[in-house]
Amino acid sequence: MQQRRYSFNIERQTEYGNEEKGHLRYRLRKCSFEGNNPENFKRDRRQIYRSRQNHTGNFSGYIYNYLLHRQSDSEEEPDMIELDPSLNYAPMETKHIHIMGICGTGMAALAGMLQQSGFTITGSDSQVYPPMSDFLKKIGIGVYNGYGPQNLESKPDLVIVGNVITRKNPESKALSESRIPYLSFPQALSHFYISPLTSLVITGTHGKTTICSLLATALYRAGLDPTFMIGGIVNEFSSNFRLGKGKYFVAEGDE
Repeated sequence: MQQRRYSFNIERQTEYGNEEKGHLRYRLRKCSFEGNNPENFKRDRRQIYRSRQNHTGNFSGYIYNYLLHRQSDSEEEPDMIELDPSLNYAPMETKHIHIMGICGTGMAALAGMLQQSGFTITGSDSQVYPPMSDFLKKIGIGVYNGYGPQNLESKPDLVIVGNVITRKNPESKALSESRIPYLSFPQALSHFYISPLTSLVITGTHGKTTICSLLATALYRAGLDPTFMIGGIVNEFSSNFRLGKGKYFVAEGDE
C-alpha cells in the first residue's frame, strides 16, 4: 500500500484552560497532501483539536481521521452524512416528524416530547430492543426495525437525523434524494423547546443525571413548572422528560 504524506499549516487560535490538562483549539489554515487535487478537498478552515495527551502533532477529529484513513484517490471519504444545506430547517406546517436513530436515550425522550406537543412521530433504528423499545411502545410511537428507503415512503414533513447516521446508511441516502427538510438532534431540541426558555445545563464527567433530576424536582416543587430532558428516569415523574409551562429547561450537557 502506498504511503501517503500530509502536511498541515496550523495556527493556534484558542486555549481552553491549562495547556497541560485542557484541549487546545486550532484553526486549519492550509492542508496539502500528495496525489490529490486540492480543489476537491473542501474541509479547509475547519476546526481540529489537539488530543489531551498533549503530544505535538497528535490531532484528532474529522479532518485528521479523513487524512489518516484515506490511502488512495479511489477510496471513499469517511462516513459523514452529506445533505443539502438548503433543506436544513423546520417547515412552518409540520405535522409528521420521522426520527432516524430513535432508540437513543436522548432521541427517544425527544420523540416523547414531540408526541406530547401534538406531532405524529415515527422512527427507525438498527438496534430496537428494551428498554427504549418498550418505552416507545408504551407511549404509542411506532419504530421501524432497521433503516431503509421504505421508512420515508410516508413522506414526513421533517426528519430528525441522529448522530449515529452515516452517509452509507440506506435511509440517509434516501433522505438526501427526497428533498425532505431535516434537523439534527440539537437543532430540533433548540427549535421546538429550548429557544424561548432559559436553559439550565448540567455538565461534568459524573453525576449529571443525578444533579439534573434533583434540579428538575426542586424547580417543580418550588412551583416553577420546568421542562426537562434527562438521561435517566426521574423518580418524581417516572419519566426522563417533561413538558412544563415554566420558563426553565433543564438538560444534561454532553459532547
